[in-house]
Amino acid sequence: MTGRRIGSSFPFSGAIARPETGVFDALWRHLPRFAEKGRRLAAQAALAVAVAAPPASAFPLSSAPTVAPQCVARVNKAALQAMDRTNPLGQMQIFGSPVVFNPHLLRVTVTVFGARAEIYSVDVTIDDACRVLSVTTRLENDNDRPYW
Repeated sequence: MTGRRIGSSFPFSGAIARPETGVFDALWRHLPRFAEKGRRLAAQAALAVAVAAPPASAFPLSSAPTVAPQCVARVNKAALQAMDRTNPLGQMQIFGSPVVFNPHLLRVTVTVFGARAEIYSVDVTIDDACRVLSVTTRLENDNDRPYW
């Protein structure tokens, strides 16, 4: 490709300013118009999308199962009673609400602070009247075996 080199005083500059003759001459002359037209089309498309898109409040949120606050208190109490049976060494605390997998299965995260900090997951199964049917505890982390 022939053309005028930019910065001809620099011996290793290989950038071509524009072809002076040849096939690309007509395209090079009209390139600014093509770029401007592309910018206008992009702006019009963005405006059309912004006008046509409904606001985020128009979409309903996901219908995740929820549990009554009285039931959450009962589930937390059952989780702490189950943890008492495992004899953890330290103070037990529950932060936040339980995770609801379905209306009858909730997972409570119990953190034990003491000589060793441990995190347990307690799965609580309830019925429609919020009576506790079963409780399962599982150790999530153990500081004695950090690479488990």
